[in-house]
Amino acid sequence: MNKNNLDIVIYCTDNFLPVVTGKVIPSLKSTDIDNIHIWYHKNQPDCQPGATDNSIYQDLMIERKIEYTNYIRSKKAGSRVIFLDADIIFKSPIIDTFIACLDKCDIVFQGSNDDRFYLCSGIVGVKCNKKVLNFMDNVFIPCIKSGEFRQTGTPQAEENILIRGTAQPENNQDGYLSIELKIEDSQSKNIKIPYIKKYDMTIGTFPKLIGDGSMLYHAMNTAHSIEAKLEALN
Repeated sequence: MNKNNLDIVIYCTDNFLPVVTGKVIPSLKSTDIDNIHIWYHKNQPDCQPGATDNSIYQDLMIERKIEYTNYIRSKKAGSRVIFLDADIIFKSPIIDTFIACLDKCDIVFQGSNDDRFYLCSGIVGVKCNKKVLNFMDNVFIPCIKSGEFRQTGTPQAEENILIRGTAQPENNQDGYLSIELKIEDSQSKNIKIPYIKKYDMTIGTFPKLIGDGSMLYHAMNTAHSIEAKLEALN
């Protein structure tokens, strides 16, 4: 796949633009990624960055997922997109890793540093296809809009509930949470791929993005102001 067929989309609030333009984008351009787009929410909500227990922040993150879905819908079938948080800097070329993972999977998440295969939506790679849109339109977006599982970490919490099958709703008549997970190693033992039976999708995690020897630094849960984020990313 040609790297020009891969879009990078960074979502942020307007007061976060100095972080994106001053730190994130320069680090991307110092690697090998060119197709970079910034989406920003023009009115800063009354909450701090990363306030995952704040209902205003959760509403903003739900809005972000809806906008992501519409972006996927707008792209030509077969296109690939990487959606990024606005507090990530890249330390080494990463395009080949993104492409290799999306060759294997329909959706790829940043994984955790431990063995729980917890999905972090700070970095999400997506193949723009009917399977992904079917899942987003008919499962994920209705779920996060309903507030059924709303909690600290929404809507990332719902991604883990829906995809990893860590909870079941009381009303499960349509089977949308009846997800069969078969976690197995691919050729790269760092990429764990569960299989979602009903939607015929493969979901994976990007290997070695964070931690020792990582390709990037993600300032998640380390700072809750613009100034502190900039300092953390220095």
